[in-house]
Amino acid sequence: MLQLSQFPDNERLTDRLRDEIREDRMPHGKLFHGRPGDGKLAIALAYAHAILCTNRTEDGACGTCPACSKTSKLIHPDLHFSFPVITKKSSDQPVSEDYLAEWREAVLGNVHLSLNDWLMTINAENKQGNITARECRQIIQKLSLKPYESQHRILLMWLPEHLGAVGNSLLKLIEEPPDNTHIIMVTEQPERILATILSRVQITVIRPYTDDSVKQILLNQGIEPSAAQSAAYLSGGDVNAAMKLLNEAELTFNPMSHFRDWMRLCVQYKVPELMQWTDSTASLGRENIKAFLTYCLRLIRETMAVKLVENYEVRLETETAEFVRNFSRAVQISNIETLYFLVNKTIGEIERNANAKMVLLDQSLQLGRAFAESRRAKTN
Repeated sequence: MLQLSQFPDNERLTDRLRDEIREDRMPHGKLFHGRPGDGKLAIALAYAHAILCTNRTEDGACGTCPACSKTSKLIHPDLHFSFPVITKKSSDQPVSEDYLAEWREAVLGNVHLSLNDWLMTINAENKQGNITARECRQIIQKLSLKPYESQHRILLMWLPEHLGAVGNSLLKLIEEPPDNTHIIMVTEQPERILATILSRVQITVIRPYTDDSVKQILLNQGIEPSAAQSAAYLSGGDVNAAMKLLNEAELTFNPMSHFRDWMRLCVQYKVPELMQWTDSTASLGRENIKAFLTYCLRLIRETMAVKLVENYEVRLETETAEFVRNFSRAVQISNIETLYFLVNKTIGEIERNANAKMVLLDQSLQLGRAFAESRRAKTN
C-alpha cells in the first residue's frame, strides 16, 4: 500500500497533502507535474488512497479498512481512472474502461511506468495513445452520479496532455464538480495541456528522485549494491529507467570511468582505440546506451557550470565531482557546447533505432576533430 509518508525528496509536499486531508480542504482539481520515472503517479495514488480511507491516521490511509483494501487493488468503486488508449478500428472511440484490467495490472506491477511501457502493454504497435471525446462524455456521466461507498469520489487522469481539444468538454466539470468530487491529474508535459484546464486546477510540482533515493529504492527491491549504484547514476532520477537497465543486462561498467576514457581518447584522437571503445559501448544494448549518454549530459552540464559559476558546488558523488572539476580545467567552453550538442543528437538517433556503432563512432570522430581544432586555435 502506498503511504504519503514514504516518498523521499518530497517530504514537504507530502506533509502539505496530509494537512489538506486532515483539515478536509482538498481542492476539487489538482495536477501533479513531474519528470518521467519519478514519484508523481505514486504520490497521486497515495493521495487518493488517503482521501478514500474511512479510518485515516496521521500518515494518511490506515491500510486496514475495507476502503483501503479496495483502493490498494485499484478496484474501489469511487476511484475512477482515465488514461491514453488506442483505437483498434478507424471508427472506434475507445475508453479507459476497455483497458481497465490491463491498467490495474500494469500500475500494480510498476507505478513508475512510462507511456511507452503502457502502449506496449496494450500492443499499440505504432499507434498513438489518446483520451477520446467519448471518454470525456463518460467521465461527465460517471461523476454526475452519487458515490457508491465513500463520502468522496475521485477521478485520476494519467497524462492529460493526451486529451487535446476534446478537453474543452471537461471545463465546466473541472471548475464546478459535484460536492466531494476530486479530479487528480498526473502529467509530464503541462505545456501540452489546454491553458483553460491548467487555470482550473492547483498545480503541484514533484521533485525528482536523487541518485541516492533511486539507489535505495533498488536496494529495497533486493538489487545488489554495486548494480544499484550504477543504475541509479545512469538513470538520472528515473526509477523506471533504472529498472530497465537492470533488466536488460548486468551493469558491468562504471559510467564515470567509461566517460573519462572516452574523453581521453577523443582528446588524443586515437582512432583505433576509439573504434574499440565504440564496439564495447554498442554492445551494451539500446537502453544502456541511452542511459549512459543521458548520464554524460549530466556530467557535461556540471562541467559547464564549473566553468561559468565561481565556486560552483558540483552535485555529484565525490569521485565523479573531482573528475568534473579536473575535466573543466582541460576543456574550453566551445568544446563543452559541441560535446553537449553531439551527445544530445546521438540520443535522438539511438531512439530512432540508428546503428549504434556507426553513430557512436561518427560522434567520437567529430569530437576528436573539435578538440584538435581548439588546440590549434589556442596555439595560434
